Amino acid sequence: MLVFVPLFFLSGVEGRLLRPLGVAYVVSLGASLLVAVTVTPALCSLLLPRSRAVRRSREPALVRWLKRRYRPILETALDHPWRMTLPALALLIAAIVVIAGAGRSFLPEFNEGALTISAVTLPGTNLEESDRLGNVIEEILLEQPEVVSTARRTGRAELDQHAMSVESAEIDVRLEMGERSKEEMLDGIREALSVLPGLNTTIGQPISHRIDHMLSGSRANIAVKVFGDDLYVMRTLAAACATPWRTCRASSPDPSNPRTDIPQPARPLRPSGPGEPTV
Repeated sequence: MLVFVPLFFLSGVEGRLLRPLGVAYVVSLGASLLVAVTVTPALCSLLLPRSRAVRRSREPALVRWLKRRYRPILETALDHPWRMTLPALALLIAAIVVIAGAGRSFLPEFNEGALTISAVTLPGTNLEESDRLGNVIEEILLEQPEVVSTARRTGRAELDQHAMSVESAEIDVRLEMGERSKEEMLDGIREALSVLPGLNTTIGQPISHRIDHMLSGSRANIAVKVFGDDLYVMRTLAAACATPWRTCRASSPDPSNPRTDIPQPARPLRPSGPGEPTV
């Protein structure tokens, strides 16, 4: 079980994916060990004394056949140890060379044959306007030669694990790659969607999109979060953080989250007089 202890110290996507696996494996090994030292000896004491194989002290035919085949190999290995050691060392060196040239990323870049496009407009946008923008986005996407079909979800219910208001939409895009490379296709989609004002789009893939959301709580691959108690200072800092990303080729035109001021009427309270209702 000690082999799986390092899994509990992994961080990032490795820890999120492998830590539950390590817990399940350690618990199963512990349960099997408990059964091996309690239940198995009790069953052996009850069942094996009346077994014919135990009374005759004779091995099964399969075991005897395997031993006859294995004995010459074992004797040859013991008489000529270097014949076995040198090939093993050569294989070990070859494995080290292959591992040294292998990649270091935990998960390779996914190629799922589909895209998940998150489109978010200004807060407070009603359902009709959001649906109209969603139809425009789908029409733009279907103009791309690699896009086969689209499916859109506008908003999510409040009881959903990832609740979203109606100004947010997720579009699943099925692809069939053609002459253009994947990078050229994504650049074409970003350029086509950039003509829509007030719309923030994030392009991902179904599985990698969920992994990004699981790690950072954001739909984007890379997220910068600003915390504070002054909304206007936070907006200034967010704009400063978003400025370098606008020069990135794979970034959206406005990488910061859409936001708008919602006017609220303020009415001062006054104490209630005698015979007046409480305010």
